[in-house]
Amino acid sequence: VFNQRLGTGNLAENGFEVSIGKSVLNVDTPFSASTNMEYDIELTANRDGTRFRGFLVRLASSNGVDASEFLMSKSNQVQVSPLCSQDGIGSLGHTSNSDKLKISGTIFAGTGVDVLSMVVTV
Repeated sequence: VFNQRLGTGNLAENGFEVSIGKSVLNVDTPFSASTNMEYDIELTANRDGTRFRGFLVRLASSNGVDASEFLMSKSNQVQVSPLCSQDGIGSLGHTSNSDKLKISGTIFAGTGVDVLSMVVTV
């Protein structure tokens, strides 16, 4: 189960969406996923004229499972953050400050995971 948490603003209200597989995440609805399955994850600017430069996707386990290898990059615009990895947190971040419409990666939930919490910052 993945939960998208919001800080100072709702991603959708600001022209962004996060999807896992073919499902767009909704802040009020947990996303259920099978363990030992790989899913595509995307952050997309979906409003005309909206772009983003920096982003950070963080993924942590609620039951202490090391999630540092649960997120993987799929492009040269995305990298795993070693600062998060050393704390057992999976992460994807930007590699440059160029304008972006979409970034993608892969999410994998291994065995022993109960609930994963996702925080997305744009």
